[in-house]
Amino acid sequence: MRYKSGIILLLILCWCLVGTNTANAQSCASKYYSYTFKGSTYDTFSRVLFTPTGDIVAAGQLLDYNGAAHLARYSKNGTPIWSNYYTIGFFTFYNPTFLSKVRIYDMVLTPDGGMVVAGSILQYYNNRVSEIYSHLALLAKIDKYGIVQWTRTYHPRGTYPDLAFNNIIQTSDGDFIAYMSQDKGPSLFDALSCHNRVLRFSATGQIKWVSELYTGHYDAGGTGFAHSRGLTQLADKNIAVADVVYQVRRNVETFRMFDSRLHFLSLDYATGKPVWESSYPYTLPPADTFFVPSVEDITQLPDNRLSINTSLYLSTPISPALSKKPVTLIASSRGVVEKLVTISASSGNPLYLKDVNPGSVSGTKKILLGEGNTSAILTIDAGGNPLSIKAFSGSFPPNRMAESSRGAALLMSNNQSLYYQLLLTDANGNAACADATASLITETLPPDNVNPAAVLTLARVYTELESRSFFTDKAYPLIIKAAYPLQPTVDCEEPLLCCKDVVDSTHINTITLCEGSTYTLPDNTVVKEAGTYFVTNRTAGGCDSITFTKLVLDKNLSALTLGNDTCLTGQSRITLRATPGYKSYSWMGSVAVPVDTFRVAAPGIYKVKVVNSCGSKTDSVEVYDRCDFPVYLPTAFTPNRDFLNDDFGVPLQNKNRLISLRIYNRWGEIVFETNSVYKKWDGTYKNQPLKTDIFLYQLDMNGLSGNFITQKGTVLLIR
Repeated sequence: MRYKSGIILLLILCWCLVGTNTANAQSCASKYYSYTFKGSTYDTFSRVLFTPTGDIVAAGQLLDYNGAAHLARYSKNGTPIWSNYYTIGFFTFYNPTFLSKVRIYDMVLTPDGGMVVAGSILQYYNNRVSEIYSHLALLAKIDKYGIVQWTRTYHPRGTYPDLAFNNIIQTSDGDFIAYMSQDKGPSLFDALSCHNRVLRFSATGQIKWVSELYTGHYDAGGTGFAHSRGLTQLADKNIAVADVVYQVRRNVETFRMFDSRLHFLSLDYATGKPVWESSYPYTLPPADTFFVPSVEDITQLPDNRLSINTSLYLSTPISPALSKKPVTLIASSRGVVEKLVTISASSGNPLYLKDVNPGSVSGTKKILLGEGNTSAILTIDAGGNPLSIKAFSGSFPPNRMAESSRGAALLMSNNQSLYYQLLLTDANGNAACADATASLITETLPPDNVNPAAVLTLARVYTELESRSFFTDKAYPLIIKAAYPLQPTVDCEEPLLCCKDVVDSTHINTITLCEGSTYTLPDNTVVKEAGTYFVTNRTAGGCDSITFTKLVLDKNLSALTLGNDTCLTGQSRITLRATPGYKSYSWMGSVAVPVDTFRVAAPGIYKVKVVNSCGSKTDSVEVYDRCDFPVYLPTAFTPNRDFLNDDFGVPLQNKNRLISLRIYNRWGEIVFETNSVYKKWDGTYKNQPLKTDIFLYQLDMNGLSGNFITQKGTVLLIR
């Protein structure tokens, strides 16, 4: 795309950054570190964030472990506090279903110190005819200790596309807005166009509304889930969305895109209905006809205009060859693009947009750029113009970045090494051992086309109940599969004398608690789930001393049972099974062992006892030599309250399992019915005593062997 008119502003930025080591015995606030971590497989990162307390949380994707997700929390100086890998806790051998490749595309912090993650999982399903692969959208709340609190896994219904959550934000009132992508691959049929959705969730993950971004003949699927989309809440509380749509030439030999557009719109926060919409065409180069840009950020500026960050193929006066460049688009408050500011490397090498964070001054942004293994953090003003730049060299290309008042955190890795780097700068953005030079070119360009009319032809907004016709929550739980050990090496650190962070992972305080009870940590946090919890104490020098408490739960005794009475069923031995999950079992008064089964070879009463922090409980079961008991019922009874033969029912001595007992009068009406051997017929119907007569009964039971037993007969009621 060539620009034929407009004023061109060229800024060449070249800073040679040389850090200095300044000893400071009073404060650690400006300290920098560079860590190299070794894991057991390749790890690439999708998000890194600073918590309000200065800790760092990061979400990654592991190559092995069936593509498990990796979540880790580090101290403010980069020491790992916990590191876990997460999978989906579900598998079935019947019509084998297996879930893998848990991908976290985005993550947002919550006020309680936890996080909500958004992504997808791959489901493999074999229906004994063919193998089926599908993607489910994943949303999960994880507390600050890494423990999963709730999970939502949305599965498409019928022929609807695969699903994934690309982005998530938290709103001013604590709800969540998530962008759901849909994809069916590069379909050649018009009827299979994909239209993405935006959902509003409560703080506990309940859907409040679903807005389908129906764009008529414009498509939004066919190229996978790897693209991020922009979400932000505006000053009027409405939601601004920046995504991508395009038209597809179908009913031809190959899937081909054309008329590709950046797509901007606003949704009413209360209802999910569109408020305004605009779009901006972008170039599809001949060599990359499936190009779909990732929208890394959309932000409302102080003057209510919008700033959008993405990468586009552009031809500019300084770089006339069409090439992909990071770009900041400045648009009106209703999404009409007013100008573009492009960024390119003076070396001519490809420059990649990796992440965008808000700057310390309203309207400014920190943009993470990558040129090979060099990372550059460019600060821009509200107009997209450069203010400053910091560059760093590393062993790997940059993945993601987080910014705070104490500096930046950069994660760098690739998919070819067991190692990754974490670089923490000081408050001024310096890290002397990693500082490098950067030379960038920015060009400010007016758009060379008119923003076309809106393409949203119909807004479809659904409630949670209505949305169930499109997808359903399968309720597959996200679980901590295991700890993911990290071997850290400090590459360099600023030699400040005040103190060092101490993470004491060797002296863990282990607490055993009865299931259902609570425990108060030293910082007054009340916990009740099994797991390892940390407490951070700030030392006089300004560093952290982190200690751990491991909470072990003893299973509540109310669940202990040996089940129903049973029989030998003609076998020489049978196995009794107690409720699993207790640490040890004492069978028939023997020494406690960690085995929940017991082999018996003779009839009798067998007992098991469990003792733990909840107390003790004993349960028993009787084993009979016979399995099906004959049924003896009286032929008459006299309900006259003389305590002799006053009712009619199954004797308690009969060990068959009652299914139902029905009593009929001579007209076929049911006058009594029960499925409990403890409930007898007292000769009444609708609380009125019946006169002397003959009544029919039908008795259905199961023997201890499971055999069905039925018996019919008559009984005489005598008054």
